[in-house]
Amino acid sequence: MYEMGIDPTQVKTATDGPAFILGTLGANAGTSTMYTAPMGTTGSTAGTNVGPKAYVYCKSAAGVTAGNVVLIDGTTTDAVAASATTGAAGTGMGKQLGVVVGTIAANGFGWVQVYGKATFLVVAATAANSPVSLGATAGAFDDLTTTGSITVTGVQIQAVNSTTGTGFLNWPHLVVDDVT
Repeated sequence: MYEMGIDPTQVKTATDGPAFILGTLGANAGTSTMYTAPMGTTGSTAGTNVGPKAYVYCKSAAGVTAGNVVLIDGTTTDAVAASATTGAAGTGMGKQLGVVVGTIAANGFGWVQVYGKATFLVVAATAANSPVSLGATAGAFDDLTTTGSITVTGVQIQAVNSTTGTGFLNWPHLVVDDVT
């Protein structure tokens, strides 16, 4: 199922129940402002229009905070804070990743961004424009510099300010091998 024009900040509690079928793909144009930048201009330099974004509707058994990087279970659509532990072989390898848009309470429901320009948590001192990984810090991307890190594909970290990164998500997921 696809839903267009969603409000990605909309969350529901366990008492409310889900607003959509789990696993529903949602999308919006990013803004209602007409895109007037020249062809080839990226969303980061095109003014207020940041281009289209896509989301997956998820449940979070443990609860996750806005900006957290999460693993999305393909069977249950549960969103759990991503780390080298939750993403390890036999646990999370091959799963899709995304970024939580609105804080989802334990057993609550909400949208997780999987495509488009995004803001997300990073480990302090993460380098922009480097290969991306999951490390020991749950809910944050890291650069691929630590032994035991798990490689992520489909993410470009364009800028870092302390523990906040901005970049582009392109249906990110964990790759099969890890750095040892």
